[in-house]
Amino acid sequence: DSESTPASSKYSANDEVTSRVVCVGGSVIDIIAKSSSKEKMIIGTSNPGKVFKSDGGVGRNVAEVLGRLGDKPLFYTSIGKDDGGEGILSRLADCGVLTSGASVSFADGVSASYVALLDDESDLVGGIADMDANQQIPTPSVEALSGVEFVLIDSNAPSRVMIE
Repeated sequence: DSESTPASSKYSANDEVTSRVVCVGGSVIDIIAKSSSKEKMIIGTSNPGKVFKSDGGVGRNVAEVLGRLGDKPLFYTSIGKDDGGEGILSRLADCGVLTSGASVSFADGVSASYVALLDDESDLVGGIADMDANQQIPTPSVEALSGVEFVLIDSNAPSRVMIE
């Protein structure tokens, strides 16, 4: 079911959640792999280095900052049916970001992710962006936008969300 209620949400699909700010956009798991500064990267083989993982996505980033500032934004996004997506929702709830069964869609497959490979000087060697989950970001209803002062829609959201 693509519109299941997330386990980490405090709301059911029928709960009315209101906020003065609505954010619509991507939730992305960012993975940055950086080659060790002790050796030059050798293309075509494994290299020593460090890997860093963090939550990302423009909509998610803005929602988190607003939540930390006390605004309690309502966030519309899509995540995969995986630990990464559940972790993102849990960490957002901890920051004061609101979600509901209607505002979070569970994508078929994994959460959106971006992997960047950096060389020893932190220059981008290449990256992979798996953003399929973002195609299932739900469109806020007219009722959900009633009384809202600000709406932020990032460009990760499908064009139908911006048009509707």
